Amino acid sequence: MRTTNIAALVVCLMLVSCTGESFSVRRQMLEKTNVAAFFDNWVRAVSNMERDSVFAMYHQVPELRVFYPDGRVSQGWDEERAMLNGFFDRVEMINLVTRGREVEVLSPSVAVTTFRFTLDALVDGEPLQPSVDGIASITWIKDENDERWKIHTQHASVASPIGTRVSPF
Repeated sequence: MRTTNIAALVVCLMLVSCTGESFSVRRQMLEKTNVAAFFDNWVRAVSNMERDSVFAMYHQVPELRVFYPDGRVSQGWDEERAMLNGFFDRVEMINLVTRGREVEVLSPSVAVTTFRFTLDALVDGEPLQPSVDGIASITWIKDENDERWKIHTQHASVASPIGTRVSPF
């Protein structure tokens, strides 16, 4: 009886060690790679001014929050869509360069990306002066409907003053 209990305990421990921790580490690494790819796609879509592609990257829910460097806060997808439309309507060219990207997967459905950025843009026919340098973070939520990572909260701070209200962050 005692041998049976010990054998059962050993089997349980082996199963937990094989599927629990190692699966979690593998899953975390996979999701980290996925979030990094979604982030790169978002940067590319912003720089290419692909409005629909940018829109698709956001968690289109009333709980969405975007904190802009000039103090504005969009609350909910409807408000953020209007702000992004206003931005894209005024911008003729944009160059968003990111560096120092860090991705942390907090759970299978929540991740955070932090990064530094430089933003150059042509707004209403005039270059954005000076270029905007700053830091930002994005909280990603994995959408239950399509299993894609979506921007749920976005916050940006700038190191240089913003000449006009055009930042997409």
